Amino acid sequence: MNHISINIDKRLSLVVAATFFFFLFSFSYGFSQEGDNRAVAAFDKTSFDFGELNVGDGASAVFKVTNEGNAPLVIENVTASCGCTVARWAQEPVMPKDTASIIVTYNTNIVGEIKRSVVVRTNDRDNRRTILLLTGEVLLPTDEE
Repeated sequence: MNHISINIDKRLSLVVAATFFFFLFSFSYGFSQEGDNRAVAAFDKTSFDFGELNVGDGASAVFKVTNEGNAPLVIENVTASCGCTVARWAQEPVMPKDTASIIVTYNTNIVGEIKRSVVVRTNDRDNRRTILLLTGEVLLPTDEE
């Protein structure tokens, strides 16, 4: 009877160990597959300097974002820090290896230093939020102009 008890204990230990390793490898395989299938947002730049502008000049900056991942990149929202800045972007997902543009326009009827930000939200798990910075200065027209 003691011999049967030892065999059952060994079998139970083997079953527990096999189950443990099965779940361990299943989870690690699932995580590695999920990690490979994702969107990755890569911006060509995250800041733009308009330099010196005159009142009424056109002021737009183009930021390009490339999807370096293996799943569609969704630009969920683009929010400017004030009403003087407007952003436009394509609403369609950016497919892997494709590039999309975010066009940011600043209202140059406001004289003074430009220090504005635009927040881009995407489905890139490692970079859900990217801040784009705009700098420059809008000058009053001089009498010479």
